[in-house]
Amino acid sequence: MKAGSVCKMGRMNTGVRDRRQRGRPSDSRPLNLAGLYPGTLAEYVPRLRAAGDDILRLRIVLHEFGLLWEATNLDERLRLVQAAPDPISPPWDAFLAAYVEYRCYHEGLVAPDWVFAHDRYLDGFWFPFPAEWKDYRVEAIVHAPAAFEAHGTLVAERELLVV
Repeated sequence: MKAGSVCKMGRMNTGVRDRRQRGRPSDSRPLNLAGLYPGTLAEYVPRLRAAGDDILRLRIVLHEFGLLWEATNLDERLRLVQAAPDPISPPWDAFLAAYVEYRCYHEGLVAPDWVFAHDRYLDGFWFPFPAEWKDYRVEAIVHAPAAFEAHGTLVAERELLVV
């Protein structure tokens, strides 16, 4: 059934939309976020280092950088992640690599080489959530995308949606 079609039970909206249009105004003009956020993922490193905790770091990457990614056309997205971010800490270095690999894969882009560097993988698993958030950990174990699992940092896929 097509999005917005009517069935006998009433109006049914399946929410089907092109991934590249998610979060964009209905007239499909790109949002102008110039000056609101840093221009590349590497430019976020000082803010990530200064952030007091992992939850704030997640918000910076998943929300702020996620908005920038979504608002940028497909050709510009690779430019946003081309330069390797300076190291922050082993878990966050792995997280950023997994995030970029995941985003590039879902856009049909080839991830930059820095994503696959040995120091961007963890030997064990890391959860960027506090230990007392047990439900998040269970969901992350069950629903972590392959890129995150490979890099050793577990986050449920639904947490990666830009809202």
